[in-house]
Amino acid sequence: MSVSTPDPGSTAKQEAADWYARLRSDSVSEVEEARFRAWLSGDPARRREFDQLTDVWDKLGAVADSPEVLGELRLANERVEPPHVSRRAVVGWALAAGVAGVAGFLSWQQLFSAEVYSTGVGEQSTVSLSDGSVVTLNTSSRVKVRYSGNERRIDVLQGQAFFDVEKDTARPFIVRAGAGEVRALGTSFDVYQRDNNVIVTLIEGRVAVVPDAATGPRSEVTLTAGEQVTFGGGAVQRTTPDLRRVAGWQLRKLDFTDAPLREVIAEANRYSQQKIELRAPELADSTVSGVFDAGHNEAVADGLRAYFGLHVERIGDDRIVLTQSRR
Repeated sequence: MSVSTPDPGSTAKQEAADWYARLRSDSVSEVEEARFRAWLSGDPARRREFDQLTDVWDKLGAVADSPEVLGELRLANERVEPPHVSRRAVVGWALAAGVAGVAGFLSWQQLFSAEVYSTGVGEQSTVSLSDGSVVTLNTSSRVKVRYSGNERRIDVLQGQAFFDVEKDTARPFIVRAGAGEVRALGTSFDVYQRDNNVIVTLIEGRVAVVPDAATGPRSEVTLTAGEQVTFGGGAVQRTTPDLRRVAGWQLRKLDFTDAPLREVIAEANRYSQQKIELRAPELADSTVSGVFDAGHNEAVADGLRAYFGLHVERIGDDRIVLTQSRR
């Protein structure tokens, strides 16, 4: 049985399904493999769709016994001569068909509506979403994106993210973080999960912040540009922050004004594998003002040494210990 190269006019999703099915065959020729590599390298969208299909195979396995997929399998068995194509390939074709064409049961939108984006220590990343919205992730952060026909939902699983939301009145933009939600249409705002708190800062537009109440009805806080609300670890606090400092992380700047030393060190450590350790607990609540480059803990430690007259000891490549100077 010969198999032709996918029709260039078909969608990347369908082409990915076709290639995935045929590559599960027990006998794939070198020519077919070369054609697949050429197809994959021809368009970044093709690699993205093929990678998504590969990642979701476990999910497909969970529905392999569904009536829809079994129906596709029966049709595939009728169309394919058993001596030439293995049952494994037939199952691959059936499942690919189930993904690409079984309406109302398991659509591509349902399978791929959840995307997880993350950054490592010291990394930052900007992600353009399908609706034109943009998410910028700070260091050690992770978000899950789930779009549907009636809403756009993002879960901040860890860290900090800045959202520049494309307006769509038919689909509200909802960000879940900690024990609350932020609801927006078209706006720009920052969400930071720190310890047990969630800090939401509105840069532009209007948003409704809905912290979950432990008891009683949920209260809604409407923010206007330049306002900030903190919730999660205690009472809901509404403030007017310095937006330059809030947005400083996007320029990889740590900007502090009368911040406790322990907070400065904790914030600096988010951006570097080289951690600063304070062994002078009596100074933990002493305040610091200054601007530091994120990810450069050597420079941060030297600045704190000069500021407080501390002794700096470097232990290996991953630890800087600050202690009171011996006089």
